[in-house]
Amino acid sequence: MRFYFCLFILFIFGSCTTGNKEVSNTDFDSLVALKFMNEYVALCNKRIDPKPWVGSNKLLSDAFKKEYKELFEIAYAEDPEMGLDFDPIFDAQDYPDKGFEISSLNSKTRTVIIQGIDSPDFKVTLKVKKINNEWLVDGAGVIGVPKNQRMKR
Repeated sequence: MRFYFCLFILFIFGSCTTGNKEVSNTDFDSLVALKFMNEYVALCNKRIDPKPWVGSNKLLSDAFKKEYKELFEIAYAEDPEMGLDFDPIFDAQDYPDKGFEISSLNSKTRTVIIQGIDSPDFKVTLKVKKINNEWLVDGAGVIGVPKNQRMKR
């Protein structure tokens, strides 16, 4: 009887769901990616410049912050009036203002694909990395995500 009870418990807790999508357990923390993106959406909805927030965000790796900063510096050096004409974290000009939910995970590449809650066709790839025993976002949109892993636009 205990065997069946334990098997039942393992089955129940062996997977988690996010939205209506089934997401299997992984060896990495995908929720850090979702938390970061939904906080980023909330910031963007308030029309606040995200650069200082990104620079001090504890959910992001130093490599992410460095690449984000350099991307803007290069863009403004090339075109001081325009800078970047898209948001590099969303890899788009617009974004789903109601936030995101997890669409799929890849344990091998440690990538999280998220989709807009109100726009399920709008997807963004994020990468997570364990640094000093803490899972951090190490890539999102065009930052730290190889071209072959980015969403097609």
